[in-house]
Amino acid sequence: MGQRAALTRAEKEHIYQEKLKGRTLPAIAAEMTIAVETARKWWRVARDQGRDGLQARRRGREPSGVGSHFEPQVIEAAVGLKQAHPGWGPNRVLVELNQRPELKDLALPSRSRMAVVFKSRCAQHVQGRRARPFSPSAAARSGGACGLATRRAGRDTPSG
Repeated sequence: MGQRAALTRAEKEHIYQEKLKGRTLPAIAAEMTIAVETARKWWRVARDQGRDGLQARRRGREPSGVGSHFEPQVIEAAVGLKQAHPGWGPNRVLVELNQRPELKDLALPSRSRMAVVFKSRCAQHVQGRRARPFSPSAAARSGGACGLATRRAGRDTPSG
């Protein structure tokens, strides 16, 4: 025998109403072709919590992932700005979001979290880091490979 679909809120309320009218739970269960235990369960929930208890609740863990801790309208607005202005980075997008009156009371992501959202939601608009052009004089000043090797060679030789 296959599983029946979950009871709708209307069916749960029907159980509650019929029981209030004086019908027995086995009679209600037989009419609805459900187990008596199921009818008893929803009768008790409605009796103890009222009709609000018959409402379906989300079960399990809270959603996780990129942008899940922020209001959807904040994330959508940020992604929309990034797509409209591909050259803007997280800082500029956050400045624009702060200026929007509809988002004033909502928490905004940090700069780094915004960058992660952009990477996952609109990767085609994310620019990678630009490599600096090579400068031999800068390498020598910073102790590049040539300068470091010269100094080591000088230290390793016995002084005479």
